[in-house]
Amino acid sequence: MATFKKLIANSVIVLCLVQFYGCGSGSSNSANDSDDSVDITVLTLAEKIEVIDSYLQDLNAQERFNGAVLLAKAGEPALMKTYGYADTSKNNLLTIDSSFRLASVSKQFTTMAIMILKERGLLNFSDSISQHLPELNDTNITIEHLMHHTSGIQDYTYFPKTYITEQGAEFMTMPVFFEIIKDHPLNREFEPGSQWKYSNTGYILLAEIVARASGLSFADFIHLEISLPLEMYDTDVFNLLSDRNDGRLLNRTVGTKDNLYVSMSFLDGIAGDGAIFSSIADFLKWDQALTNNALITAETKSQAFTAAVLNDGSNTDYGYAWFMRTTGNNQYVSHSGGWLSARTYIRRNLTTGAVMVILDNSQTEDISTIFDKITTTLEGEGF
Repeated sequence: MATFKKLIANSVIVLCLVQFYGCGSGSSNSANDSDDSVDITVLTLAEKIEVIDSYLQDLNAQERFNGAVLLAKAGEPALMKTYGYADTSKNNLLTIDSSFRLASVSKQFTTMAIMILKERGLLNFSDSISQHLPELNDTNITIEHLMHHTSGIQDYTYFPKTYITEQGAEFMTMPVFFEIIKDHPLNREFEPGSQWKYSNTGYILLAEIVARASGLSFADFIHLEISLPLEMYDTDVFNLLSDRNDGRLLNRTVGTKDNLYVSMSFLDGIAGDGAIFSSIADFLKWDQALTNNALITAETKSQAFTAAVLNDGSNTDYGYAWFMRTTGNNQYVSHSGGWLSARTYIRRNLTTGAVMVILDNSQTEDISTIFDKITTTLEGEGF
């Protein structure tokens, strides 16, 4: 069942998590459910792609999707196309270089940063977090616990805004976060490694560990050690602390809802759990970088694609910012996100080398429907 876990803070959906394993979205309107009378099984791949493209065009015409889709295999795009506009003016069409807020799809970049630093000898996955963040006096929680969502640390996205204003601040930053937890200590909801529970807090702490271990800000590390080496020039961190004149993210899109601009919230001064923007053109490069071990070794990458095992020996379905699923002979890794107006999803088929990316900046309610349409139309094609 495709579901959104909605993390609510002052009526805002916070860096949602979506698992797409089938089922529809519950939207009652039809958008060319595209020739249901056509026998998909007799179509060529190119004809199936035309069916998907037509469906997405119809959704966009109905203002139910404003975004971009990438479907590729072995680095060759079958569909790499955008639908709609970059902002509320509707003067600027989206392009394949348009950068979308990724929300929780950002987390895979955070764990990549951690893996790079591990290979450089600047940290170990087994390090206690207090070794790198002395503000947190907990020697039982490791970096790997944070990546696996098995730390037991409560999710900061439930913090009320008053926690921030008590510190004389207007929005959340990491210094503000560390001041807050002096007055409102973080709860440990269970013993590290004993359970799995999604926690955005773990990922803002990972971003801070990246900054302290590398000597760079998290944003600069992503820019210098991931985006530039991979020539992903439309991929970077952007939040309330970002310099809008730094020459980065020149093709950044604006979040909209019902044709209105959606501004950032009081939680948008931090990163690691979200705050990265990217384009479908860059995701094609990202997919190939992962496939070809461009940034880390195959051995380290295999750990990212290995599900966590709890203390009692039971398995989870989560690696280092990737959900795991095996269907038939196909091994999939995936993640999704939702924050402000962003609705995003990536799925990689490790068996066939296929990748699917869906990016939307209009708070669509049809993400799972789009996923279902693509997967059913491309059934048997290795996606």
